[in-house]
Amino acid sequence: MSKIVKIGKMPGTLQDLALNDNATVADALSQAGISSTTGFEIRMNGSVVTPETAVANNAIILLVAKIKGNCAITVKVGKMPGTLQTLAVEAGTTVAEILTMAGFTSIAGFEVRLSGAVVSGSSLVTEDNAIILLVAKIKGN
Repeated sequence: MSKIVKIGKMPGTLQDLALNDNATVADALSQAGISSTTGFEIRMNGSVVTPETAVANNAIILLVAKIKGNCAITVKVGKMPGTLQTLAVEAGTTVAEILTMAGFTSIAGFEVRLSGAVVSGSSLVTEDNAIILLVAKIKGN
């Protein structure tokens, strides 16, 4: 049996990994290709951990820059129809900044929705597990 985790640096894209049952955070970092944690705090599901900590199944492991007040949240971003990507960002990041991180350089012809509500690029994302969708504008709706 294996454990599935999401891992990445904040801000940035998270990647999914399948790890052995006895895997540690160090094993997850190595498999993700992250060779240095200098200047970063390692968090698993929001709690500070060490590389020797055993990995929990379905955990989110983040490397967060050591900055006072840094609060990581995860956000799913995508176009409809299409796939969503998961990003780790600091709470209070704008929708426009998150869309740029996700590679969306133009939103012309799209309506931007944050967890279902129509928003502008200057709207702040503060809730964990928020979903930002670009939905094509359709005449007559």
